[in-house]
Amino acid sequence: MNIAVVRTVRLLGIQPSEDAEKPEGEPFPASALVGRRFFLCNGHTVTFDLLERYPHSHIIGELKHMEYDDRRIIALAVYETSLPVNDPPVIVPPIRVEIIGDARRINCTRCPHCERWEIGKGAFLAFMRRYRKDIFGMDV
Repeated sequence: MNIAVVRTVRLLGIQPSEDAEKPEGEPFPASALVGRRFFLCNGHTVTFDLLERYPHSHIIGELKHMEYDDRRIIALAVYETSLPVNDPPVIVPPIRVEIIGDARRINCTRCPHCERWEIGKGAFLAFMRRYRKDIFGMDV
């Protein structure tokens, strides 16, 4: 593994195990993928260990925790290019868009599938709190 790649991974906050600095040609450890949830072109959201159950699907993006109006919410980070499930990204690839609310026609760039994303409870409550404050001048 190229030392520059290992340093970049650490800068991005991914903490690979110490055996990540392997000779050129060996794969990154799976520990860098554990805990991440991927959004597939079939509409399912799965963890790394379940990707093998969907061999004909593609990874459109992944779920990401972020702060919104002092509340931790989940957003869908859609990748610029969809990836095959047998090659999940260790380092987060370029993001096309981060979706918080409902979205339709999220296209896979590798197949004709098109899916939708629905707002999560945390994001919905954050939106309601924000609009209630803007419209009625009160905090929930």
